[in-house]
Amino acid sequence: MTEFEKKIIELKERIINCENLSELNKISSEIFSKNGIINTEFKKLGSLSEDQKKVRASSLNNEKQKISEAINGRFKELEKIAILAGLKRTNWNMSTTAQQLGISRMTLYRKLDQHNIDKIRRCGADFFIVGSALFSAPDYQNRVTELTRQVG
Repeated sequence: MTEFEKKIIELKERIINCENLSELNKISSEIFSKNGIINTEFKKLGSLSEDQKKVRASSLNNEKQKISEAINGRFKELEKIAILAGLKRTNWNMSTTAQQLGISRMTLYRKLDQHNIDKIRRCGADFFIVGSALFSAPDYQNRVTELTRQVG
């Protein structure tokens, strides 16, 4: 296993275990910045033959895509957690929650819809209690999907 492959595995683990958006941005920068691990590998292509360059560039682009998807997925999870925590803190006051999150109320409503938070709340469930149990469960995404399917 190359150093690059070891570093990618380590970064993927950090993405999965990331607990806040600041750390996620830092990881993203380590990967995608001008001097990040992906661009550094692209710079090494100069010493390869044309065929080797094509194969390696394709491999790097595939890895880049997988990492982007992992970061985006984790970002959505952390965003959902932040919204739920804000709603609990403000007793579901949308204006105050939006203000505390630094977004407009309309954006908050869109995010509630994107994350299916409002649908479950309208069912009469205290979603934060349900959400707390779900987020601590290892298969919470499956449970959220199942609840969403039941609701909608």
